[in-house]
Amino acid sequence: YVPIDWSRVDLVIECKRRPTEQDPFDDDAPHNESMSDLRQNALDRILSYAELAFRHQQRTCVFMLLFLGDRARFVRVDRSGLFATKKFKYADDGGKVLGELLHRYFKLPDDERGHDPTATRIEKGGHLWNAMKKRADGDASDDYILALFQESLREHWVWWVLEVPVETTKYQSLSNAQRKRFAVGKPNFYEGGIAGRGTRGYVAIEVTRADTIVEGAKFVYLKDTWRVHDSEDISKEGDILQQLNENGVPHVPTLVCHGDLEDQMTKSQELWVKYHPSAKPGDCVLKRHRHYRLVVKEVGRSL
Repeated sequence: YVPIDWSRVDLVIECKRRPTEQDPFDDDAPHNESMSDLRQNALDRILSYAELAFRHQQRTCVFMLLFLGDRARFVRVDRSGLFATKKFKYADDGGKVLGELLHRYFKLPDDERGHDPTATRIEKGGHLWNAMKKRADGDASDDYILALFQESLREHWVWWVLEVPVETTKYQSLSNAQRKRFAVGKPNFYEGGIAGRGTRGYVAIEVTRADTIVEGAKFVYLKDTWRVHDSEDISKEGDILQQLNENGVPHVPTLVCHGDLEDQMTKSQELWVKYHPSAKPGDCVLKRHRHYRLVVKEVGRSL
């Protein structure tokens, strides 16, 4: 048995022998959701696979291929919901439909297959990897921040460089031309599941474009989340922190930088509206989420 490296999985594939009883989706049921135990177990299983991909990678969405007996479905999952194609017989015409589908999928650029282009994997043994290990050296018995950073550098977990936009006001355009880069290990906070914000918190350190740690850089805290974006009236956390900081309000985190990541927004709610043309405004229960990152100066400790 070889364990799956979920940090490397691109397309999730699941195989079931029974085309109907083990199909997670029922085309004849409301919202295609069946209540039978076998179908529910199959749905729980594929959702757990998607959650593992989200947990171990930096993802905007996850694609899946389900084999159900002699039939198949293609599934797309994001932080708002999931959509599946209708079942098709993948062996028909010599597998032409399936072959065309896979050919088109793997011709897509990484970002259209759901990989976050603002996240770069830090390869084990590389220059930045070694620099992070060196930065973690020292006695952390009286330094809880260093202890948290040391704890995050688990060698079985993938480390990343994450880009964070520098928005100075909530009226700034989303060009994301200015970005800071931060190296992180394993998150010390992770909100499990798929639907929702998927918030992760990291002890981070700023790095240059050349993947070197910024001279004199101190540890900061980076929050990665998918914020609800159903209305322009919903303020960003960073905008609120900036206002509090500018007005000298004590005992709140000090904003370093923050911003929405350009073009990274859930699509499931748009597809729901497309397939429910007679629906009224407000009928869609799927919320639109936008990918957002925030960095603050202080690294908190658990109460």
